[in-house]
Amino acid sequence: MSLIHLEIKVNALYAIPMAKKLKRNAEQKLRCRLRELDHLMSQPGETDFLILQELAMKGPMPATQLADRVGLTSGSMTAALNRLEKAGSLTRKKTDLDRRRVMVTLNKDAYESLLEENRSQQKRLKKLFSSFSDREMALFSSLVKRASIALRK
Repeated sequence: MSLIHLEIKVNALYAIPMAKKLKRNAEQKLRCRLRELDHLMSQPGETDFLILQELAMKGPMPATQLADRVGLTSGSMTAALNRLEKAGSLTRKKTDLDRRRVMVTLNKDAYESLLEENRSQQKRLKKLFSSFSDREMALFSSLVKRASIALRK
């Protein structure tokens, strides 16, 4: 057996355990990242607020329609609805006509909470705007109008 063949065999003997170790490390890092992602996904966020707000304004609606209105995929909508249902903010019920279709309804306590938050925001904005001079208010109003026009195009 030549020296080159011997070297290849020795390298192969070391390569297999090294590859297994690298694989374990990669799997461990992936599991850690997935746990972090799972934790982030379980936290209420802007998407949850948009869902609750849409239900408060428009009333009960099918989950697919709600997903379209807030711009979520069906998988993301399912995760968000699971979170919100677990928190007691909404209920899901299959329709009688089509058992595949799920109607989503905002619970009364969540609706009241959204109303209270809206009132609180209105008070804060009123306080902020009352501190504006006439000139600042005119400038702010102009900026909002221009932004609104730009967003419609």
